[in-house]
Amino acid sequence: MVDALTKWVHSLTAAAPKSAGMKELMRLHDQWLAGAELGRRYWGPDAYYQWQEGTGTEPVLGCHQTAIFNDRGRDRLYTPSGADSLALFHQWGALTTTQPPVPGRPTMPYITADLADWDHPERWTIKEITR
Repeated sequence: MVDALTKWVHSLTAAAPKSAGMKELMRLHDQWLAGAELGRRYWGPDAYYQWQEGTGTEPVLGCHQTAIFNDRGRDRLYTPSGADSLALFHQWGALTTTQPPVPGRPTMPYITADLADWDHPERWTIKEITR
């Protein structure tokens, strides 16, 4: 949960004078905030999934620009790590419930060769396998 001091500081910054662009961003955020739900996943408009190396032999699917909010303040939502929806809205350009396409499992080249052929890659057999 986000502490009371953080929420108080955010309420002070919300009251500060703003440029026309920031006022429009806040209007769009407030419009989004009216229907936003805690515990629901939101994505930035440029969000994408990407396979990454896992700690074991299995790859891990990660997503860039995704957030789940678990706490609500007067004028924004907060993630478990303390990131707030207005800052993410500003950084990503918006927040949406539209999930980006999830890629299929990656394939990896699998090479078989005799160690005597180390300097002769033309003799290697290369196959694609799916983990």
